[in-house]
Amino acid sequence: MKKLVSVLLVMAFCLTAVAGCGSSSSSAPAASSAPAASSETPAAPAKTYTMRIAHILDTESIRHRSLEIFKKTVEEKTNGGIKVEIYPSAQLGSDDELIEQVKNGSIEGYRGSAIDTVIPAYNIYSMPFLFANVDEAAAVMESDWGLALAEKSEENNVKILSTGTSGMRVLTNNIRPVSTPEDMKGLKLRTPSWEVTIKTMEALGANCTSIAYNETYMALKTNVADGQENPWVYIVNPKFYEVQKYATDLNWNLTLEYFPVNLAWYNSLPEDYQKIITDAAWESMAYNNEQNKTEEESYIATCAEAMEINYLTDDQRKAFVEATQPVYDYYISTGLFTQDDMDQIRKVISDFNAKK
Repeated sequence: MKKLVSVLLVMAFCLTAVAGCGSSSSSAPAASSAPAASSETPAAPAKTYTMRIAHILDTESIRHRSLEIFKKTVEEKTNGGIKVEIYPSAQLGSDDELIEQVKNGSIEGYRGSAIDTVIPAYNIYSMPFLFANVDEAAAVMESDWGLALAEKSEENNVKILSTGTSGMRVLTNNIRPVSTPEDMKGLKLRTPSWEVTIKTMEALGANCTSIAYNETYMALKTNVADGQENPWVYIVNPKFYEVQKYATDLNWNLTLEYFPVNLAWYNSLPEDYQKIITDAAWESMAYNNEQNKTEEESYIATCAEAMEINYLTDDQRKAFVEATQPVYDYYISTGLFTQDDMDQIRKVISDFNAKK
């Protein structure tokens, strides 16, 4: 009997050993790649990273609200491994200044529209009358072609986490209603320092003056500029409608919204943190895009109470399109983008609309 018990114990030991050896040599994913659910709070990270993000809009803006979502998601998913600090209202400088700070590593991130010194090729998104609406633009930005374009920013020590829009740009002014390119002639327009905007407005006959966004209200009020062009949300937030008489629903291009970070800082993060901030950036940008669309009607209603709004007929819009064709010719001749790039964009747009 004792001999039988001994044999059974030895067999049990061997089976246990074999099972243990089998689990260690399995090809199943490692536990670290699929952590088991636990009711315990994860251990604090061995190292923490600071992510300072700056922008020029106020804390009530959709941009800021979307960044608050980004902050919450990142800090929760990294268990505090990344501490996100948001600096709104141009606290750290203008758009152009903030971009330079991202490039030199003074801050880690920026949200906004200034692109010329980061990725000039992004100007293709700002070409006049390229997109009929923001959904077409988003489809291109999220396509393989759009993601490949974003990678070019790495040549300037910048990593673009996500790209979106803040609406189509409309025109306001104090001089006269605008419904034809001829009505633009001689208007003193405040523009950002973006070459595409300046070249487009000049092609329409306007005189451009570059003024920082947070200085535009006073420039309009004191007649330093007759008008400006921005999406509805950026007309309502600073209350430009208080110092403007006329608006034209020109929708001449979209306002790009993108999220660049310092490339060296991004590369210093663990791979799982890189994925977390990239996913969170796209999620917060989706919120940004959707909220701008949702809230636009209320912005227009607010402006309609203070300004006369003109809507273009198809023929009137066609006249603007024809007047701005030289802008395309200029950029293709300089090599900023090619006709093939334009063809690929239009194919993505066509495929997107066909699926609707």
